[in-house]
Amino acid sequence: MAKKKHFKFPTAYTVIIIVLFAVELLTLAIPSGKYATLQYDHSSETFLITQPSGKKNACTGHAKDLESLPY
Repeated sequence: MAKKKHFKFPTAYTVIIIVLFAVELLTLAIPSGKYATLQYDHSSETFLITQPSGKKNACTGHAKDLESLPY
């Protein structure tokens, strides 16, 4: 009668490598997000807000204006 082989769990290094490859493949499959960006224009002293849709808004470069932003 033949003995059954017992499942031997892989080592910790093997599990880490498998997880590393799985995460690498997921970064290729999952699309990146789109975010609003905020830039400061020194010449006109304004903040330029670019929405993910591409729409651009400008507001004056004061701290009180930044605090009132809905973002």
